[in-house]
Amino acid sequence: MKIKVADIVGFSGQGIFSYCIKRITRSKWSHVGIVYAVQGDKIITAEALSNGFVLKEHKRKSLEKKQRKGRLKVRRIPGKIGQHKQVIEKYLKKKYGFLQIGLIAISLTFKKKLKGDKDKTFICSEAVAVIIKELTAGKIDIAKEYGTTQDFVYPDHIMQSKLLKDVK
Repeated sequence: MKIKVADIVGFSGQGIFSYCIKRITRSKWSHVGIVYAVQGDKIITAEALSNGFVLKEHKRKSLEKKQRKGRLKVRRIPGKIGQHKQVIEKYLKKKYGFLQIGLIAISLTFKKKLKGDKDKTFICSEAVAVIIKELTAGKIDIAKEYGTTQDFVYPDHIMQSKLLKDVK
């Protein structure tokens, strides 16, 4: 796997929370993160988890195994990316958007657009979409591509975006 900093990593989890996200969003993908650093066999991602938007260490072999099983996909922002660490660090420690997950579920279930919390908290896909937009000076706007707001971007939007490239 030729993973680089600022690559987007999509996960298709197998737990109950992942199952619910995939079911509600009618998607294969339940979680996304962005690569913060590659240090030999370690890949450090920035992800929105229950303890907030934080850095998480993964072993390359573990990610490669998930990729072979079709439970992980890597996407790349086209063009040159600089200053990714400063942009990511700006959002670290932001609280997790538990309420936002519920708002997305209600919105998709009842096909009614609700208002989000305007980035006071982050879910994984919202965090990654905001960072992608900032890294590309607004040239790649996942929310705009899908006709939604940042609060309502979910993992499948990022993993299916025509504005990002697949990495094998």
